[in-house]
Amino acid sequence: MKTRVTTLFAIGLFVAAGLCVADVATSSNAPTTTPTVAQIRGNIVGMLQRKPNVPIKVLPDIPGLGGARTATNQDAAYYAWQEFIALNWPNVPVTGNAKSNGPGSREFADRARQFGQPPMGSPGKSYPALVWESTRHRAEIYTPSQPSPSPSPLPTPYGYKNDPTVSWGYNSTPGYVYPGLTVSPSSASNVNAITPFINLDEGSQIGTCKMYLGAKEVLFMAKANYMEYGYIVSRGWYNSSLLKNPPSRGTPQKPVASFGNTSGYIVTTGEFPPPGILAGSPQATGNYVSFPSGTLEFKAAFRVATDAERKAYESGQPIPGGYHAAPIRYYKELGNNSYQYVDTVGVLLSLHIIHKTPSAPYFIFATFEHQDNVIGPDGNPVEDVDGNLLANAFVSSPAPSPSPPYVYPSAGTAPAGKYLIYATTPNVFEFPSQFPTNATSVSAQQFIPAPNGAGVSKSTTQSSYQNTRDGDSSTLPAANSPLESESYITVNRRRFSIPSNPIIAVNQDIHNLIKTYGYNTTNNVWLNYKLVNVQWVPAGNKNQKTPGRLYGDPSLGAKPIIPVESFYLSNSLVETNMILSAFSGQFAGSFGDGLSITDFYDEAVTYSNYNMNNMSGNPQTITKPVGAPFYNIYTRGGPYNMGGCMGCHGNTTVNGGSDASFILGHGRPFVIEGIDPPPQTMLLRHQSYFRK
Repeated sequence: MKTRVTTLFAIGLFVAAGLCVADVATSSNAPTTTPTVAQIRGNIVGMLQRKPNVPIKVLPDIPGLGGARTATNQDAAYYAWQEFIALNWPNVPVTGNAKSNGPGSREFADRARQFGQPPMGSPGKSYPALVWESTRHRAEIYTPSQPSPSPSPLPTPYGYKNDPTVSWGYNSTPGYVYPGLTVSPSSASNVNAITPFINLDEGSQIGTCKMYLGAKEVLFMAKANYMEYGYIVSRGWYNSSLLKNPPSRGTPQKPVASFGNTSGYIVTTGEFPPPGILAGSPQATGNYVSFPSGTLEFKAAFRVATDAERKAYESGQPIPGGYHAAPIRYYKELGNNSYQYVDTVGVLLSLHIIHKTPSAPYFIFATFEHQDNVIGPDGNPVEDVDGNLLANAFVSSPAPSPSPPYVYPSAGTAPAGKYLIYATTPNVFEFPSQFPTNATSVSAQQFIPAPNGAGVSKSTTQSSYQNTRDGDSSTLPAANSPLESESYITVNRRRFSIPSNPIIAVNQDIHNLIKTYGYNTTNNVWLNYKLVNVQWVPAGNKNQKTPGRLYGDPSLGAKPIIPVESFYLSNSLVETNMILSAFSGQFAGSFGDGLSITDFYDEAVTYSNYNMNNMSGNPQTITKPVGAPFYNIYTRGGPYNMGGCMGCHGNTTVNGGSDASFILGHGRPFVIEGIDPPPQTMLLRHQSYFRK
């Protein structure tokens, strides 16, 4: 785990994949494939069969001459599933004292177990864990100090060792460091139990709203793999204040890495900095913040298990409803920076996989969900396990007015006039910010109804969300009711449906492969999870998206290179509300609480790039005036105003300089969000990401 993925290693994986193709070429379920699909699909089968020449690891990139840049949506969908299978493989028991990648370490698949077979734990050492679950939580990597006076020396991550020969302590058992906060076990926790790998310290969707599945609150967490951990801790960047302060840029003659210098490089050059390396010395910092290729981050949504689900897990029985279950930790806020944690059992609802590859320095984004996340008013799922819309999904609804709506028909997947999301009263539809000619300011999106509009109560059976409120409705366009008890929006449909071609077809094919080669093929837990979609290339350049208007709107003559469903990638339980499920551009920092989005610069920004080739004593600079179109991805063919997950994370790159990472670019000490976090906690967290 301490060495970089090399080209030879990548070639070796693809050769191994090719050796498996013959095993499945005659399958009646095999789709019409490209050479890239054949390689990836063969690798999946090889992993499921546990062939000795096929590592149970994520492929380093989408195979093919151009990698992600020349891949199709089908290629990317199979690649996303290859990641999902490799990362949801049972991990070996983590002993806490492994020096590097191998027996007893994190991120090491247990080849003695089949895909879908429960992982083995290490008695007294660690709970059973999947490969991705064994990676480090954000609070095991980043330990920002409190505002001045900061403690000296600065706190280090749990288990950290200043020694590259032991992977900087990466393979310790789990533990979470929150400087400045008092965290203690609650009476509901077994204080003698070992610490869970699943640490649910986020109670909102990056501060914009709280999410519920029936009566249960949805809780979130973020993790990252060794490539990120080793890159960060080898440089001492686990305290991100070292990257935030302007003096850390150094001088034009001797620049050092900083957030500002990184975003300056991106905007002035139109490209990402070269990928970093896993250095053996803290001095090998480079001029910019750029994770190595192979960096993975994960965003997961869980809920607390019911008593029946917990008892089934503890007795080793299948979980009712077909969920993956695991030990979890969640928090209760007590006030005065004090929290209590509860260790119990939770069930997995959704999983994001975010992967930086050699051909995708902007990261590839894939998201998966449990089959029952979206429930209709009749109490039944509106999609099947592959993503097909069921009969109860089609709700007759006139086009919302005024238009154009952000509720947009999916191409070829729904009858004409049938819309794919219907929010019960209030019907909240958003409109992109419009920048009028010769204006000197930019308007935030409108929210309909207005903040003082009527609302509804929380659903007891369906998923629903509650937008963040600070009590001042006059400045909160995201609030939809003056009364907290009547401010819930029920979700009956996902915003953009899962495309039948290729995503549903790929889901069906992979489910058939799991049934054929996986563990307990009639009751394999992963047969209940589906790929929603994947973003593998950016879109939304000057010819593809009109600022302030929908991507792919045919009335605008747009020529999209990816489907609208891929452009606005979102997960029904992770990016649910209006600003996240149809995200583009950036969060509008100058509007009240910042809980609006805009496709334009709402304040002037100057970017500065100090680099080794500039010996004049002056940095390269560029100023973006108010009203200029905002682009969140800079790479070949761009710049791009990308939507969905990639566009949202692009904010942390272009404005934050943290290479698409929210957990690196938080900018303030971590905020624990306990069960039902108060609005002040949610706003602080959101602003820590987007207000520097």
